[in-house]
Amino acid sequence: MVIQEYNEGWIYQFESISKVLKRALTSINRIDHIGSTSIKGMCAKPVIDIDIVIDTEKDFSITKNELENIGYVHVGDQGIKGREVFKRNSIHQDSILDKIKHHLYVCLSDSDELKRHVLFRNYLRTHNKEMNDYINIKKEIVAKYGSDNREKYVEVKENVYKWFFEGIIKLAIEEENKHPTTASPCLRLQGSLQVKHMLTKKNSQNKEILMPSFLAFFRKAIFIAIFMVPLVSSAQMTKQDSIWQPLKFFVGNWKGKGSGEPGIGEYERTYRFVLNNRFIEAKNKSTFPPSDKNSKGELHEQFDYFSYDKGRHCFVLRQFHIEGFVNQYKLDSISADGKRIVFVSEAIENIPAGWRAKETYQILNDNQFQETFELAEPNKQFEVYTTATLNRID
Repeated sequence: MVIQEYNEGWIYQFESISKVLKRALTSINRIDHIGSTSIKGMCAKPVIDIDIVIDTEKDFSITKNELENIGYVHVGDQGIKGREVFKRNSIHQDSILDKIKHHLYVCLSDSDELKRHVLFRNYLRTHNKEMNDYINIKKEIVAKYGSDNREKYVEVKENVYKWFFEGIIKLAIEEENKHPTTASPCLRLQGSLQVKHMLTKKNSQNKEILMPSFLAFFRKAIFIAIFMVPLVSSAQMTKQDSIWQPLKFFVGNWKGKGSGEPGIGEYERTYRFVLNNRFIEAKNKSTFPPSDKNSKGELHEQFDYFSYDKGRHCFVLRQFHIEGFVNQYKLDSISADGKRIVFVSEAIENIPAGWRAKETYQILNDNQFQETFELAEPNKQFEVYTTATLNRID
């Protein structure tokens, strides 16, 4: 797997494949070029992503058989509902289909997955900033995990950066809502080839009729009315909101208990958006009463500020402690399910050089999370200092 700079040849590769498919398929609506290779200026793996769009389940049966006749095998949806995956077999050989690397999907015209493909593609085609953000995300993953680790690349992109993709989809829908006179991307599909959806079609008596084409259009119009309107009305997420998706869970008031080096203590914490929603502020107070282990007890207070560094495309956490320590962390990882978030320190003020700190947040359910704070002396491994479980109280 190698990420390449944008190549104009990808358009021609798509057109070459689509011409072969056109000749073989008789019951499809259109063929779409989707994915990164369909976005001018976008770096991508040199693999062409293609959606074959059909209108009915009956059309799928026909299309499946016709694809098998030209050397494809159906391998199911591979865990993503709304798109059926087809791969080349090792029996048939075609000078185009077996020469140009591509991913082939078949989607119903009212498929949610098709809608996401088109919305994401069309939005990045017309918004350079978000396109460049996506380029930087790709390059950052490759820089961290290597250019040959395809499985890790896909895992991190689709899970750690899931918030980016969801944010783009919501922004795209919101933009459609602001410009209602502009055709929806479900109808205005840039770069697609209308390979079959003609105005006339022959009936059993071999006479041309308009009804099937009209019905297909009518189905699409009904789909827009039923699906898009409620989706658009609920899409109020701004670009700033979408950035915070991985951390919005924490906003609110929390109480809990913790234990560790200072003993057993009570925690109180509040997370809230501040300064025009550009930061998340957390106020924390943890009280450890006197104990056999700690005869004087301890009171810890701190202010935390989460920010998003657009230059590095990552979250940064800064902690200001009552003792005078200032810890600055960079997001180290987010688990595939988004429930484990790890920050590792970049710098610590007012403490001897070489010390490191780590904050791990484990979301247990909708109203509970566990925080583990670790410290490492110079040239040593991290050791747990405190662990706390906090419960939402509002």
